[in-house]
Amino acid sequence: MHDQQLAKQFSALGDKTRYAIVVSMINGEGLCVSQLAEQLNMTPAAISQHLKILEQAGIVVPTREGRRVCCALNQQSESVSQLAKLMQRQNASSTL
Repeated sequence: MHDQQLAKQFSALGDKTRYAIVVSMINGEGLCVSQLAEQLNMTPAAISQHLKILEQAGIVVPTREGRRVCCALNQQSESVSQLAKLMQRQNASSTL
């Protein structure tokens, strides 16, 4: 079962927009759909669709703040924690 979940997570991260969403969340804070839409220059509807795939893969966890939907990385998942560390290292080395 764990292998299937990990494969689903890698598949979800294979899309450059979803990868960018996760990179935006690596510093530990959750972001709302509107914030991500502005940051990535996309519509909120498009961001919502990407977040749905990330949620189904167990990478992000949504929360409602009034009318706003916000998401953060799934802190309960060891594989997500490890993926986030790997992505953080990769992004740090690519900026050098």
